[in-house]
Amino acid sequence: MSLRLPVLPGVPVLVALVLGSCQVVGQDGRGRPTAWEEEPTPTAPWSSEWLSVSLALIERQANETVDLDDSYAWSIDGGLEFTDFLLRPSLELGAGWSPHDLAGGAGTEELDLYRVLLGGRLSWRSPRMRLAPYVRGGIFTRISEGKDLGGGSVVDQDGSGTYVGAGIDIRTSAGGRAGPFVLFFEGDDEDRLEELMIGLSFSATF
Repeated sequence: MSLRLPVLPGVPVLVALVLGSCQVVGQDGRGRPTAWEEEPTPTAPWSSEWLSVSLALIERQANETVDLDDSYAWSIDGGLEFTDFLLRPSLELGAGWSPHDLAGGAGTEELDLYRVLLGGRLSWRSPRMRLAPYVRGGIFTRISEGKDLGGGSVVDQDGSGTYVGAGIDIRTSAGGRAGPFVLFFEGDDEDRLEELMIGLSFSATF
């Protein structure tokens, strides 16, 4: 005498659907990582050095000595990360240039501003995420190079101060990143010059 268990209609189909829908958290319907995630690679070499090139718009927010127009700015930055943890402190060094128009006795002239900055950066990097936010801050020096505006008057905007900023790195390849950033410069000299920089950076790790 044999015992036969009743088979409910549709049970095999339901079991198949349940098993097929069990995906790893953070993956799409085909079992692949989502747009902002990637498979963890614990054996991949850690790249501590980075170099970036940035293009930005710079807005002059405060100025007591001369009226300069807003402009664009180029900059190059490099740094060294000290750890390979989720929170990664690093030392950064950068330099940039921006040309500004100003009205003078001989018409509109140009004043070139060069900035050199030194500071620190704190990044959050997860092996499963393509997005890596960061904050940064430090000190800077500003050097100006202007033309004679007529009558022997030369605009001087040399100075120094502090900067703070933040941004997001989006991993585009094994050693490449790109993303938006914002920087705020505050001078500690007599003119108390304030500048806001918003741009896009392209980075590579080594």
